[in-house]
Amino acid sequence: RAEDVTPRPQAGSGTPVDFWGKEIQVDDVASAAGTLGYELLCAVAPRVPFVTT
Repeated sequence: RAEDVTPRPQAGSGTPVDFWGKEIQVDDVASAAGTLGYELLCAVAPRVPFVTT
């Protein structure tokens, strides 16, 4: 899925983004999307760097 970054002119290709983390819980994102956090975590494409802190 593509994300519209028009309101964020500083964002562009290669800009790191957080889809979930300390500020946004994966289960909250999943609930808004009508799915489970586990499903989102499993769906992260292998080409996406997955960084845990």
